[in-house]
Amino acid sequence: MEWSEYGNGSFHSFVQSEQPEASAESKKIVGVFYKDNEYPSVNPSFLGCAENALGIREWLESKGHQYIVTDDKEGPDCELEKHIHDLHVLISTPFHPAYVTAERIKKAKNLQLLLTAGIGSDHIDLNDAAAIGLTVAEITGSNLFLLQKMSLKMEPEIENQIGA
Repeated sequence: MEWSEYGNGSFHSFVQSEQPEASAESKKIVGVFYKDNEYPSVNPSFLGCAENALGIREWLESKGHQYIVTDDKEGPDCELEKHIHDLHVLISTPFHPAYVTAERIKKAKNLQLLLTAGIGSDHIDLNDAAAIGLTVAEITGSNLFLLQKMSLKMEPEIENQIGA
């Protein structure tokens, strides 16, 4: 798998379906995103939710990978825990982080990559990840639109505060 192609997705809605087991050549990729209910149908370019699954489902599955998306990440019986033992890649966002503790790292025997679609990795036990040579990566440009939007909203407030 070439991770340089990672962002080459298309805009498709999340459709829950039965997933085949990952083969020896394929990877089991689990994405943890929040459910946004109505908004994705109004704005299909909004990718950071469970319904739109970063827009990469079709691309990953066309490469033979298994892509499971959930918003259920907490507690011993959550959906993430059902897949932690055999996943290869875990994708999360800072807005709905999947906490990757030392305990989860120990359970995830096949884990090769922890990916944050956004800025920040404080939801990951970096010391334990580093101890086993686990790759931790951030896609920092994935929330530039949000940052730009927030800064535009903030500018008038800042101008008022500084008397500009």
